[in-house]
Amino acid sequence: MNKAKRSFLKQRLYLSFTSPVFYVAAVIFTVFCAFQFFFMQNFFGGNGTTDLHYFFSAIPYISILIIPALCIRTGGSWEDTLPFTSAFSTIAYWTGVFAQFCAMLLPLAAVPLCANLFGDVDAGAAAASFLLVILYAAAAVSCAVFFFSAIPSNTLAFVFSALVLAVTNSIHLASRFAATSSVLMRFVQAASFSWHFDRAAKGILDSRDIFYFIAAALLFFLLTVLVREKRAGKTYSKQERTQIFLAALIFVFASLNSGAYSFRLDLTASQKFTASPYTKKLLSAAESSVRITYYRSSVLSSLYPQTRDVYDFLTELAADKNVSVCAVSPDKDSSSAAALEYYGIASQQIQTAGNNRTEFINVYSAIVIEYEGAWEIIPFILSCDTLEYDIAGRLEHLITGKKRYVT
Repeated sequence: MNKAKRSFLKQRLYLSFTSPVFYVAAVIFTVFCAFQFFFMQNFFGGNGTTDLHYFFSAIPYISILIIPALCIRTGGSWEDTLPFTSAFSTIAYWTGVFAQFCAMLLPLAAVPLCANLFGDVDAGAAAASFLLVILYAAAAVSCAVFFFSAIPSNTLAFVFSALVLAVTNSIHLASRFAATSSVLMRFVQAASFSWHFDRAAKGILDSRDIFYFIAAALLFFLLTVLVREKRAGKTYSKQERTQIFLAALIFVFASLNSGAYSFRLDLTASQKFTASPYTKKLLSAAESSVRITYYRSSVLSSLYPQTRDVYDFLTELAADKNVSVCAVSPDKDSSSAAALEYYGIASQQIQTAGNNRTEFINVYSAIVIEYEGAWEIIPFILSCDTLEYDIAGRLEHLITGKKRYVT
């Protein structure tokens, strides 16, 4: 980087941190996140908890307004007159806003420290959450920078960028208010910023979420560069347009196939989302294969993201050569109805709200464990809170013959 570029980048950072908007946004951001955790979640009441999941899950929603506010341009479009490439100008713009957001995160580090005075805060979960907040910010800032570069009006750019961030944060909730197909549901989940952030807020680092935020940031960065170059009068040849189109296709297919080479790290202190040595020892004692079938209604994956953790935990058990796991949706598999009736698994009613009315729908979220012709069931499960305890007890009965009489 030459001297002119370094000077421009330093000036961009200086202007970012001397802007009054930054300090107003920082105060609102910090007060909202702290107030939401300590008071809205009744931290000092009888139901208070040091679980930081609700604290971190609120950050993407306040960012809907904070990040576009940080992107507001001052002093006109003087940057366009400088002899820098569109890519470098975009990097400088993005770096200034991203640095502002990261600086705003520093005071929030006091929240886990204060909560730790009243109980045990999971440091691993907090570290994973802060890391994904930074990656989320990289993608969200890139999205906002694109709209502020494409739209001359600060007001319109603010409205459009805030609207897009609101949609990407909440689109996975669409099935609560309207009927959606399973294919469409998977698509909206894959496009949702908050959906990908949910795992990290619980202390799980998943490569699929990391890849998503990095890819989203790069995609909006590329779009911003294209918009700036087109505004500068550059035209693209047929070959260049083809290359851009192929790059977009590679991005889409890589995103869809990211689960094929994924890995996950459970950073929680209790390793709640990872099989314990005791469970692994039970499985290694099995003389024949163990088959685990997870019957889950497709609507549950959008209503309760925790069910994704259930399937991920079962998938981890399948790392043992004696274990096979499959997930079945009773909504799509007609033969599963007879299987559910055979195992004596009944549906459960859950409440949904939408279209100015409250409805109750019947759903399934059951696990069947089969071993040497015998089977055990977990009739209904929505999270990993007691999942391993329930599975280990049933595995122990099937493999060793010991049965728990007290739970």
